[in-house]
Amino acid sequence: MKKIIAIILAFCLSLAAQAGSFEAAKYFAQGNSAYTNQNYQEAITCYNRSAQEGLSSPALSYNLANAYYKTGDLGNAIAYYRKAELFAPRDADT
Repeated sequence: MKKIIAIILAFCLSLAAQAGSFEAAKYFAQGNSAYTNQNYQEAITCYNRSAQEGLSSPALSYNLANAYYKTGDLGNAIAYYRKAELFAPRDADT
């Protein structure tokens, strides 16, 4: 019986993790759309929500850096450019 409960628990945790990944990807895409439409503050909000949902990637850090730069928040822009650089040190864009 304990094995069955453990399997069910693992399955439920797996589904929860996938749902979080879906939400993170959704917010990332919304952030990209907002950035494309030059709504940089909305992009920052969406990118930060994506990070809260568990996304951690060089693209997220780089996009956040660009959005912060566009809003004139140079401190956060530099911090996120450096974070992106740690993720992908050979990336010429960062």
